[in-house]
Amino acid sequence: MTEDAEEFAPFWWEPRWYHDDKLEDKLIEAIRVKDKPNTGAVYRIFLFVCGILFFFAGWITWNIGLPAEGESAAVGMNFDTFLFFTGIFVQFIIAPYFAFVSISNSGRLSLLMPKAQAEYFRLKAAIFDREVHDHYWAALRDPGHEHHNEIIRYKWMDKVRWKHHPSDFFGYQIFTKMSGEETQGPIVAKTSPEYINSNTLFDENGHVIGIKNPFNHPLRRVLTLPMFLFISQLLIFPIAVIHSFITVTNNDWEILRDISIGFLVLILLGRYLIRRNTDLFNADADVGLEDLEERLRLLSERYLAIP
Repeated sequence: MTEDAEEFAPFWWEPRWYHDDKLEDKLIEAIRVKDKPNTGAVYRIFLFVCGILFFFAGWITWNIGLPAEGESAAVGMNFDTFLFFTGIFVQFIIAPYFAFVSISNSGRLSLLMPKAQAEYFRLKAAIFDREVHDHYWAALRDPGHEHHNEIIRYKWMDKVRWKHHPSDFFGYQIFTKMSGEETQGPIVAKTSPEYINSNTLFDENGHVIGIKNPFNHPLRRVLTLPMFLFISQLLIFPIAVIHSFITVTNNDWEILRDISIGFLVLILLGRYLIRRNTDLFNADADVGLEDLEERLRLLSERYLAIP
């Protein structure tokens, strides 16, 4: 394509401060320096002592889970098995990790990036996806829109406030300049030939190996392993409740303890699925572009002066 392809560039592609890669590198470095944990001698000694304590705590825990003399040593779904494997994990994973961090160069206990850095990238991604987001909503709300029928949205999704994923349905057509530089063109449906032909991926031999960010059917976000586990646990929930009443009547506290652990796992898994798949707890579901840019600026100015 020619240089005229630039006329299709999205509205946010007017250079802004968060498009400056050098400024972003300085900002990330400032975040890492400011949020760097205390790595003094006292802190490292504390981590090393915690590692030793975890080692002995894990050793005691898995020994408690061992069967008494004369009892069966079969592995099953019971509290003793839980104690055994928990102790093994604490003694041979958690304890050595604390000891390793105490002598490492970074001294950072968490493997995750700093919270401010993660928030920066989250807000920036939300800004960059904003035009696709607006196009999606315009097509969804207007039955006469040319892309209205490209959106797959079931009625039950609106009732449970299932998250919308505009980038599953729409993306940018890519134009290639004479110089070989790629430029984003207009927004098109990901099932259209315009998107497929301009976002095809090739290997070093020129063979097609796939499509960059292809169309994603919404059911693929429903039919997942966590969802399957949650539904299977939910189906047996009434039986578990009845069983718990029976165990209370019979004073069988060990079985009741195992049932309680199952209830806790069900609650935590349900909370994870709700936060991941619905907008019930999402404060950014209806936030405008200006608000996102302002929040990104306020976050960044805590660490670096923004022009």
